[in-house]
Amino acid sequence: MDVVDEPMIGEPPLWVLVFSRETRHRWVGWLTPGRYKHVRAYGYIPGMACWQFVDFHMNGLSLAVVREGEAARAVLAEWMTNADLMRIRRVGAMRRPPLIFTCVAAMRHLIGLPGGTLRPDALWRDCLRNGGEPFEAEHAKAPAVPATAP
Repeated sequence: MDVVDEPMIGEPPLWVLVFSRETRHRWVGWLTPGRYKHVRAYGYIPGMACWQFVDFHMNGLSLAVVREGEAARAVLAEWMTNADLMRIRRVGAMRRPPLIFTCVAAMRHLIGLPGGTLRPDALWRDCLRNGGEPFEAEHAKAPAVPATAP
């Protein structure tokens, strides 16, 4: 997607990957070795004062754009429970979709990070090597607006 610099059009300039230590399905957690069991992303779109949420899970792909406010804070608080956060800018553009579509592959595609790892732990390490920055947010007080967002 090409970002058009219009006040009401665009995508987040910075993504936050949410690395969860739990999954909705307990058996997926058993099959996923390592600390992190699932990864999803959100970002803030300044020109629209909205949050964009992207989650690829067992039941499909969930995409949501939520106006800044209570609803957005509720989603952020739920997502941040028992999770670690990594802010990262789009690394590049993916030329073709992944062969195996998992939450990790979907997030790699979203941020344009090449590679073929299937585990969230490996994605965490790859993001660190490519400019990702872990951070903590106090979701109970305010939404986690990425600090380096323009």
